[in-house]
Amino acid sequence: MESFVLPQKGLREQDTKDAAYRQRRESMGYRFFEQWHVSQFVRRKFHAENLPVQSPKQGLPQVKHPIAHYVPGASELLLMEPIVGTRAKLTDDLKGLSESFLAFRSLFEMANTLRKPTFIVYVLTGGYEGALAEAQDVLKGAAHEIINVDDPSQRMPFLQRIMAVGRTGGDQGALALH
Repeated sequence: MESFVLPQKGLREQDTKDAAYRQRRESMGYRFFEQWHVSQFVRRKFHAENLPVQSPKQGLPQVKHPIAHYVPGASELLLMEPIVGTRAKLTDDLKGLSESFLAFRSLFEMANTLRKPTFIVYVLTGGYEGALAEAQDVLKGAAHEIINVDDPSQRMPFLQRIMAVGRTGGDQGALALH
C-alpha cells in the first residue's frame, strides 16, 4: 500500500544494499560498546588518510573502507571491527575485513606513528558458535586478536583493555599519530 500512496525515492548508485548492510554491522558493534558503558573511549571510522604516509614509488595499498571503531591511547591504537555471526553475508564480511586489515597493516608499516596498532575483531555470535571458528580461519593472518564477546571470560578483559587504553589517550576528539 505504501509503495503506491507515498512518493518513492529513486536509488542512486551509492545507495546500494551493501552500504546499508555494512552500516548495520557497524551500528550493532557500537551498540555493544554503549551497552557495556565504554563508548566514551571508542571512536567511529578510522580512515587511511589519518596516517602520515609518504607516497612510495610502488604506490600505497588500497583501503576500500575505514575501520569501524578505534580507541586511541598514548602508545597504543586499538583498531576494531565487529562481526555479527547471524548475518547472511558472514563469509563476505570476513573476507572484506581480512583485505582491509592487511591493507591497513601495510600502511602502518610505511607510516611514522607513535602508537602501536592492534587489529581486533570482536565477534557477536548471536547464538551461531560457528562464527568464531570461521572468523579465526579467515582472519588468522590479518587480525592480531579475535574475541568472542558473548563469552564473559573474553568480553571482560576486552572491555577493561578498551578502558585502560582509552584513559591514556588524552583528548578523545583528536588523533595525533606522529
